[in-house]
Amino acid sequence: MTPLDDERRWYRYHHLFGEVLRERLRRGTNVATVANLHGRASAWYQQHGMIDEAVQHALAAGAVVDAARLIEQHGLMLILQGHRSRVLTWMEALPDAVIRAHPDLCIVHVAALVLGNQLAAAEARLHDAENAIRADMPTEAAQIIRGRVAQGYADLARYRGDLVRYITLSRQVLDIVPESDALGRAAAMMHLSRAYLVTGHITSEMEQQAVAVIEPARASGNVLAWLIALLNLAQVRALRGRLQQAAATYQAALTVAPNLDAFRHLYGSAAYYVGMGDIFREWNDLDSAEQHLAQSRELAVGEQLVDPDVILRGYSALARLRMAQGDDAGALDAIDEFLDLAHQRAFFPGLSRQALAVQTRIRLGQGNLAAATAWADSCGLQVDDATNYLREFEYLTLVRVRIAQRRSDGRAGDLDDALRILDQLSAAAEMSERLGSLVEIVLLRALVFDSQGDSDAALRELERVLNLAKPEGYVRVFVDEGVSMAALLRAAAQQGIASSYVARLLAAFPEGPGARDLRLGDAAQASRHKPQASVLAEPLTARELEVLRLLAEGASNGEIAQRLIISLSTVKKHIANIFGKLEAQSRTQAVARARALNLL
Repeated sequence: MTPLDDERRWYRYHHLFGEVLRERLRRGTNVATVANLHGRASAWYQQHGMIDEAVQHALAAGAVVDAARLIEQHGLMLILQGHRSRVLTWMEALPDAVIRAHPDLCIVHVAALVLGNQLAAAEARLHDAENAIRADMPTEAAQIIRGRVAQGYADLARYRGDLVRYITLSRQVLDIVPESDALGRAAAMMHLSRAYLVTGHITSEMEQQAVAVIEPARASGNVLAWLIALLNLAQVRALRGRLQQAAATYQAALTVAPNLDAFRHLYGSAAYYVGMGDIFREWNDLDSAEQHLAQSRELAVGEQLVDPDVILRGYSALARLRMAQGDDAGALDAIDEFLDLAHQRAFFPGLSRQALAVQTRIRLGQGNLAAATAWADSCGLQVDDATNYLREFEYLTLVRVRIAQRRSDGRAGDLDDALRILDQLSAAAEMSERLGSLVEIVLLRALVFDSQGDSDAALRELERVLNLAKPEGYVRVFVDEGVSMAALLRAAAQQGIASSYVARLLAAFPEGPGARDLRLGDAAQASRHKPQASVLAEPLTARELEVLRLLAEGASNGEIAQRLIISLSTVKKHIANIFGKLEAQSRTQAVARARALNLL
């Protein structure tokens, strides 16, 4: 036997000896005795807190009622610790009649199904939970179940993109859950706060509601409830533009688990990496942003449970990070990978719509005004609907397209519409106390006035946004606007406006202020960084050069995808682009042509 602990209380038989014993059990013991032994093993494992083994032996013993009880008690926690597939396997081993007879067991099954985006099956099981509420059940117990069922329907609405219904149902949950269910009410308050995140109505009152959830969640001893409550508060604070407090709250969330490995396996950990990574990106700490967003991406593409909206925020932040690093091709790869995931996992269309708006900002950064204009013409946005927070990011993208069109061909009317959009968005952001939105809106107002030649109005708006942004250390929101913003900032410096902050912002521009116009994509400046442009009709991008080098090394498509951390379909797209630009029909021809052009 091999000891498994320093106290020599736990031992493991050699695997061959263990197999001999199991074979002897199978051959020489009657079925009833085997079932009895499995039952005793299940009881022993349960007594020692080893729930996984306890359930397995209960199922092997045919003790489905005992197995159902264990799953009912521990299943939700196991799901949120990343063991959804295991719980689903157990549920499939139980007779359907047993599941339908236990409403709490139905709720566990619902959680596993919803988090796997199996929404129709989850809805059917919610009906089972409602039907399992017996007439003779104590009133309070029945109310607790009804509250959990209502929350289940709210979660279904969120995953389906029916956000109006999600908000309505989240409000109803708090009315249903009894006062005696402290943890249930804390969870209901947290979900209601999350519903307000969807609407963008994040006032100080809403923030206090998110704060109020923290202590009951912590006191409950439920680590996951505590983590999710902290992450919810951090996101509220980030949306309100309070980046310093948001970062401190994210860091507090990191301490709920004993170590980083344990933290990464908790449901919600991806939201930490996304939120903290995006704050680092905004503060222009690109190395820290890279580390955090790489972690969030790994969780998103793996088996760990990550909500669709968190996946979108993670890939959007990664794309914007790539743009800040000057890797527009990498930014497009990030959006392509999200769109692939959205298709595979059947995310609701609104998420892909936002991803296409991010893609449009990247196209603007490349100077591809034609592609950006095509998006603007087909996105379906109407000026009079601009107060809809759910599409705020898209509207701000549309404004950027209109500014680029004005600079390109002097289309003044489009900027009148842009100002109307910004006025409506600004009023909504101020009413909802979203400083994060207001910073970007006022900054774009400054750029609109600058494009119209009204320098006085542009500087007034710039001074206003500098005063809003300085206490929280905003950087990238300014720098990502390129040479036009750099010119405005220099004009502000000359007038002594927020001089130390402006100097810090100007220092953050690549290769000195105005080296790269991300809105107009100055072709002459871009070509300085791509020597092969004078030889090829269309130069290879930085990411295509990376793929080309790996092709020259003989790497397969799968190996390229793994090494560059991109999807296989994205690799194929890059190879097709390389072949087209190099006028090659094969890898061999492409590599030979590249060597001749000194690209390798």
